[in-house]
Amino acid sequence: VLTPDIPGFGQAADVPFDSIDEMADLVYRLLQTLKISNCVVVGHSMGGYVALALAEKYPSVLAGLLLFHSTAYPDDETKRQGRQNAIASVKQYGTRPFLNQFFTNLFTPNFAQQHPQILQTLFQRAQNLPPQSVIAAMQAMMQRPNRTPVLKHAQFPVGFIAGSHDTFVPLPATLAQCSLPHTASICILPSAAHAAMFECPRESLHAVKDFAGFCCFLA
Repeated sequence: VLTPDIPGFGQAADVPFDSIDEMADLVYRLLQTLKISNCVVVGHSMGGYVALALAEKYPSVLAGLLLFHSTAYPDDETKRQGRQNAIASVKQYGTRPFLNQFFTNLFTPNFAQQHPQILQTLFQRAQNLPPQSVIAAMQAMMQRPNRTPVLKHAQFPVGFIAGSHDTFVPLPATLAQCSLPHTASICILPSAAHAAMFECPRESLHAVKDFAGFCCFLA
């Protein structure tokens, strides 16, 4: 299992990028370096946008694509305005106010109230995130195209993990995409918002492993 830091984040915080496609190119180069010619790709949220770009540009690499709280749809006007507001906030006040609100919105209110230590841990990890990485990511997400054709023409299984309380990628939007791939599976987590790997980790792990097994069975 590989869990690479995408450009601009984690240990790759100093790696510049201008688009989601550039992130996908760097992931592809990593796979080439490691001599991995075929794999199941799982992308959470923005990672799903990167996974979709990878699938569009290098489809032969994928044995399966799992969108975890993510979508092939582009930003609508409301989403674009929200990202523009976030960019303005980071430019004026730095990353702290943005990240505080962002991590709170990842979870259902009950979960956030009952597990403040998780929010605090996430915030501490991200507090040194360069403002330019946040701004570049917002701009890259706003500029990404509609990638529903990737789902329609996928020659590999496509999976979806959705949270019933997800406000970033609402459940109806996920359900609308499930009929696009030729072969698809979906897991709906009724108690999760946008961060099921924290809210229901066991169910999330089982969903990922089940999809990987599904892809291996069909290979």
